[in-house]
Amino acid sequence: MYYKSSNALVFSTKTKQVRNNKRNSTLSAAAQYWKSLALKKTGSTLSITARPFIGTHQNVNNIIKQDVDNAVKAMATQIGIQIKLNK
Repeated sequence: MYYKSSNALVFSTKTKQVRNNKRNSTLSAAAQYWKSLALKKTGSTLSITARPFIGTHQNVNNIIKQDVDNAVKAMATQIGIQIKLNK
């Protein structure tokens, strides 16, 4: 996550190495957060923010209902095909 959240680096054209300039040394807030988490001492406590919860919404409920209905219909047709084959 640290590398993903850090800004693009500037490379030297001759040596193809990362330049040691101010732009490369400054980090975004997210990059600083992940770097500080990575460099914490072993055994220290971490405070990780909670993941967002989808919650209840009419659109979410409709999508879930459609998915469940499609799954039930698919299972019903499979059961019907298996019953016909067994007869």
